[in-house]
Amino acid sequence: MFFILFLYFLINVGAFPPPKITTDVHQIQEHASIGKFIELTASENLVLKCAGRFDDLMFVFPNLEDHVGFDKDDYNNRITEEFDDDYGDKKLEISNVKESDTGYYYCKSEEQHSLNDSIYVFVHGSSIFVPLKPAGFMYNYGDVKVPCKATKFFDKSYIELYGNGEMIKDARKNYNHVSGFTLTKKMYEARPITQVPFECKYTGNPTTTTSYLITERDSKDNSEKEYSLFWEESTEWPYVGVNYTLTCHLMYNGTGPFHHFMNSLHVSCPACSDDEKNRVTSHRGRLKGNSINAFVKIDSLLADDSGEYTCVWKKEDRTEDVVITKTIEVAPKKGQIRVLEKSPDVVRVKEGEPIELSARVAVYPPENDEYKAKWIRKYTTPIKEGNQSEPIINDANRSILNEEKNFQFFESLSFKDSNTFANSSGTYILSIVHSGTVQNLEWQVAVDSKDVKAKISIREPSSFVVFDQPFYPPNTELHIDCISESIPPATVKFVKRKIRERSSFDPIDESELQAVSGTFENGYIWKTTIKDDIEVQCQAFRGSKKKIVTKRIQIAEKEPTVTRKIVKNEAATQAEDPKEIYEGDEIALDCMVPYDENWSVMWYFKDKPIETDEFVEAYSKHALAKLSNVSPSQSGEYTCVVSAGENEKRLTQNIQIEAVSIPYHTQSDPEKPVSIKYGESTELQCNLIGRPMPDYKWLKDGEPYTEGEVINSNLKITRVRAEDAGEFVCRATNRAGSTDHKIKVTVAGTPDSYWELYSTILIIFLLLSFCCTILLVVYFCKERRKTARQSQALNEFTEMFMKATTEPQTEALIKMPLDRRVYQLPYRTEFELAKENLEIGNKLGQGNFGVVYMGWLSKARVNSEIDERIRLPVAIKAPLRGYNVNHQRMLAEELKIMCAIGKHPNVIALVGAVTKNMRNGELYVVVEMCENGNLREFLTKFRNNFTNELRSVTIENQDDYLKPKSAERSRYAAENDENWEKERLLIDNTAKLCTSDLISFAMQIANGMEYLSQVPCVHRDLAARNILLTRNRVCRVADFGMAKRHEDKNYYRVSKNKEVELPLRWMSIEAIEERKYTQESDIWAFGIVLFEIFTLGGNPYPAVSNCDLLDYLKTGKRNSRPQYAHEEIYELMTKCWELKPENRPNFSQCVHFLKNHLKAASPSLLEHIDNEIRKDAEKQKQLEQWLQPEQDSSPSSLTQVCKPGTPQETERIYISDITKQAK
Repeated sequence: MFFILFLYFLINVGAFPPPKITTDVHQIQEHASIGKFIELTASENLVLKCAGRFDDLMFVFPNLEDHVGFDKDDYNNRITEEFDDDYGDKKLEISNVKESDTGYYYCKSEEQHSLNDSIYVFVHGSSIFVPLKPAGFMYNYGDVKVPCKATKFFDKSYIELYGNGEMIKDARKNYNHVSGFTLTKKMYEARPITQVPFECKYTGNPTTTTSYLITERDSKDNSEKEYSLFWEESTEWPYVGVNYTLTCHLMYNGTGPFHHFMNSLHVSCPACSDDEKNRVTSHRGRLKGNSINAFVKIDSLLADDSGEYTCVWKKEDRTEDVVITKTIEVAPKKGQIRVLEKSPDVVRVKEGEPIELSARVAVYPPENDEYKAKWIRKYTTPIKEGNQSEPIINDANRSILNEEKNFQFFESLSFKDSNTFANSSGTYILSIVHSGTVQNLEWQVAVDSKDVKAKISIREPSSFVVFDQPFYPPNTELHIDCISESIPPATVKFVKRKIRERSSFDPIDESELQAVSGTFENGYIWKTTIKDDIEVQCQAFRGSKKKIVTKRIQIAEKEPTVTRKIVKNEAATQAEDPKEIYEGDEIALDCMVPYDENWSVMWYFKDKPIETDEFVEAYSKHALAKLSNVSPSQSGEYTCVVSAGENEKRLTQNIQIEAVSIPYHTQSDPEKPVSIKYGESTELQCNLIGRPMPDYKWLKDGEPYTEGEVINSNLKITRVRAEDAGEFVCRATNRAGSTDHKIKVTVAGTPDSYWELYSTILIIFLLLSFCCTILLVVYFCKERRKTARQSQALNEFTEMFMKATTEPQTEALIKMPLDRRVYQLPYRTEFELAKENLEIGNKLGQGNFGVVYMGWLSKARVNSEIDERIRLPVAIKAPLRGYNVNHQRMLAEELKIMCAIGKHPNVIALVGAVTKNMRNGELYVVVEMCENGNLREFLTKFRNNFTNELRSVTIENQDDYLKPKSAERSRYAAENDENWEKERLLIDNTAKLCTSDLISFAMQIANGMEYLSQVPCVHRDLAARNILLTRNRVCRVADFGMAKRHEDKNYYRVSKNKEVELPLRWMSIEAIEERKYTQESDIWAFGIVLFEIFTLGGNPYPAVSNCDLLDYLKTGKRNSRPQYAHEEIYELMTKCWELKPENRPNFSQCVHFLKNHLKAASPSLLEHIDNEIRKDAEKQKQLEQWLQPEQDSSPSSLTQVCKPGTPQETERIYISDITKQAK
C-alpha cells in the first residue's frame, strides 16, 4: 500500500512542472549566490505573477519581524492577491513598498510543497543595509553570522567588515547580499569570541556603516561540536571517462571515548549500487581511528552520473538524522572552465556612470598556454542588417584586465573616464577557450542616455555634391532613414515638406514608412521615389528632451556646368569653322546650376559683373550672359560665380575671339599666265588666303566653271580640252569681303581637226558592240545546257526521295544516328499537304540554302462552315532556289529527319510538307510557328531589363574562434526570402527576364536533346540561334540540317567544301579536328549554349580569333564564368567541355541537375513550365487534324476538302492555339 501511494505521489509530482514566478513590470536578474531577484526603489509597487498548472497556488511571504519599520497590519493592507486567468495563476501586488519588505517571496502548491519557485526582492530607500531591530546576535560555536543584509545589489568590492575596529581581510569573499557575512572558524579561532562588536561598511556613494554585537550562544547539547561531517573527492574536476571516488567523513574531535558503533554513514547517488561488479558502487561506513567514512566509487564517469549525492549520518541517541549533499557536474571532456564569480548579468546605468564587467574562472587541466579569452559586444542597428559584432580591445575608452593566480583567471572590462553612452549598450560576451572547451559569459548592458539624438541618412549615393548638399537624379528611388539614439527609446516622428511650394511640414504617410529598431536606436525607413525638392525632418521626443534634425533632398539632372553658344554673323560663309569665334559674332554664355532659391548666380569678366538673365527650367536654374558683336578685346576667362551664404563655387569658360581680314594674295606675281597640255590632267592653284577661311569659287570667262573639281582652294581639271583656254578667276569670299585671282590659261597640243577624234570613237564603239553580242550568245547557250542538267538532276533526286525503302532495317542500322542514315530514311506520305490549303505570307528569314516564310494552313477535312474559315499560323521553309538540287537536298534531308524523330514539346514539330511538285522546284516544309523567334535574339532584347536573382552569401567557419574563416557563395533570392516568389511577377510577364527564366530555358533544351539522343539523332549544330521560343516561353530545338548565313562570321568557318560552313565556336575539339559528330559533341555544344544563356546572348570566346581557337582549347582554356551563372551551373559547363568525350555528362544528368536548380530558384516557375510542356504535348498531337485526309470514295461521306478563297470571298479565322479548336 505504501508503495502504491509513493508511486502515486511520483506520478502527480512529475505530471506538472513546478510553478514559476514572472513579472511584466520589473526586470528580473539572476545571480549564483541569490537566484532570481528584483531591485525596487521605496514607494514603487511590486507586481508578481505565479504561473503553473495548479489550482491551489499560494504566495509565501518572508519573515520580516526583525526589520525596522515593519508593521504587520500595514503590510497586510498593502497586499492584494487575485487569480489572473482560467488556469488558476496567482497575481500578487504590494503597493508602496518599503525597505522592510526586502526578502524572499515564494510561490508554491499547497498540496505539493516540493513544487515551488522563489524570487528575492531588494527595496532600496535611504540606507544600503536593511535596518534591523536591536537584538543580541549569537553564534553557534562554528560559523559567525553578521547579518548586514543589503537593500540593493552591488559589487562585493564595495563592502568591508570590521571586528573590534580591525578590518577582516578575507571576510568579503563570504559575503552574501541576502544574509550578510559568514565567518568560518579559521577566520576567528586565533581570537576566541565572547562578545565582539562588528561593523559593516559600504564604501560606495554614499558611504554607509552599520554595527552588530555578536555573543557566544550557550548550548544545552554540546555533543555536535565534537563531530565534523564533510566530503572528500578524488578530483575537483570530474569528466567523462575518468575514475572518481567521493568520500563522506565523520570525524570525532571530543576528549571522551568515540563510540563508533552508535554512528553510521550511508552515501546514495543517482546510479549507486551495493553490487561491487557494477560500475558505480556505494560502500557503507568504515572505521578509521576516530572517524568513520562511506564512499562512492565510479569507474569511468558518464554524463548521466551528474546529480545530487547524499550522505546520511544516523546516531542512535538522536531522533533526527544529519544530512549533507553535494552536487556533481560531470564535464563532457577533460578541458573544463568553472565560473567562480561573476558580476551581475544585467547592468543598467546612466550615461557617464562607470561600468565594470568581471568574472573569475578556474580551468582544468592547469595549463596556461591553453587558455585564451576575448571580449565581444553584440548589438543590432536599423542601419545594417543582422546582428553586429564588435571585438573589444584596449583603447581610449575601454580597459581590459587579465590576471592569473593558481590557474584562476580574473577577467574584467571597464570603461575609462566614465565614457559610457547609449551606443555603448548591447550584449557583452566574454568568450573563454581552454583545452578545446568554449564557454561564453554574457552581460546585458543598457546605458540610459541624458539626451536624445536624431539623425537622417540616405542609403543611396548622390549624383554629385555642391556646398555639402547632395543632389539626386529625378525619379531616383531612395531609402531615407530617420533614426533616434536613446535609452529608453524616444518617440520618433518623420515629416516632410516641398521646398518650392514653401509648405509646412506634414507627417509622412504611415503606409510608406517601415518602423525599425535596434539595441539603442529606433525610428523609420522611408522608401520613396523623389520627384520634387523636399526637406525632411526627423523629430525625437522623450519626456522633456527633444532633438530635431532637418535635411534637404534636392533633384538635379546635371552638375553645375557652363556652356557657350555661338551665333554666327550674317555675313559668315559656309567655310568657317563653326567652333571658332570671330569678331562680329554673338556669344551666349549659359551657367546651369541645380535650382535652389537660396543660391545666386552671376557672370563676371575681369572681376566685373556682366548683365545676367535668369530662368528656371525643370530642376535647373540658368544664368545667361549675351555678348553681341564681339571683338578680340573681349577675349579672356569668363567666370560664373555661384553663391550660397558664405560658400562660393566658380566655373570658368575661356573665350578666344579672332580678328577678321579680307582674302589676300600670297604670291608676288599673281597675274602670271599658265600653260596646260591638251588631254592631260592639271590643277590650277588659287593663292588667296584670309581670316576666316574663305569660300572659293572658280569662273571662266565670267561664268561659273563646272567641268572641274574644287579641292580646298585649287581647281582640278581631269582632262584638258581645247575650249579650256581662256581667263580663269578664283574668287575668295569671307565675311570681310571678296578678292579675285585671275589666271590666263593657254592649252598646248590641241589637234587641228575634230573628225579624226570622232572617227576613232565610232570605230571603238562598234567593236565593243560586236564583242558584247558574241558573249551574250555564248552565255544563253550555257544557261540552256545548265537548265537541262538541273531539270534532269531534279527528276532523279525526286524519284530517289519519293522511293521508300522497303527492305527490313538491321538492328545496327536502327541504332545508327539519323543524320548518318538519312538516305535510308523514307518520306512518310501521311505528312503530305495540299498546296491549295497553304497560304504563304511575308518572308521571316533567309539562309545560304533556304528561306522561311510566315504562313497559314487550312484544315484538310472540314465539317462545318467555321472549320472552313479557320487558319493555323505556321512557318514555311523552302529552298532558296528551287531548281538548285543542293538547295532541295538540304531541305529534303531535314524533312526526312523530322519525319523520323516524332514529336516532343521541346523539339520543333513537323506539321506537314508539299513535295508533289519537286520536279518544278517546289518543296515546302511546314513547321510550328514560334512567336518569340530564336533564343539568342530574345536574350539580347532583355539585357537592359534583366533581374538578377543571385545573392552573394558569406559562409563562416568557426574552427578557431580567433581565426574566423569565410567564403562567398551564391544563393537564389527565393532561398533567402520566402516572400520573393510572391513579389516577383515572373509567370506570364513578358516584360521581364529573370535568372529563373534562364535556368528554365537551359532545362528545356536539355530535355529536348535528351529525347533526340534516345531516337538517336545527333544535332551537329546546337546553338542558341537554333532554339526557338513559343509565346509561353517554351523552348523548341530546331534546324536539323539547314545551313544559315550570318553576318557575324565568328559563328561559322568555311571548310574545304566551299558549300558547307561549320559552327566552329560551338564544336568540340574532336569535331574540329576529325569532323567526328556524336552525342558527346552535342553535349559540348550544350555547354556553349549554357554560356550564351547566362551571358544574355554573349559570343563564346570573345577575345579569341577563329584561327587561334583550336590551340586555345588544347591548352585547357575555356570560357570564363558568366555573370549571371551560379557556381554549380558553371561547374556543369566545364564538365561539358571535358577533353575526353567519355568524361562528359549525358543529357539525362543535365536535365536532373538543372531541374533541381530551378526548384531552388523558383518552384512556381518549375510548376508552370511543367504545365506548359504538358499542354504543348497535347497541342502537337492535335496537329494531325491539319494533314491531308485519306481518300474516301464512299457516297455517304459528307467531308469536303477546303480550298481557301480570296480575302474577298472567305472570312478567315486565324488561331494561335489549336486547343481552342479542339474544344
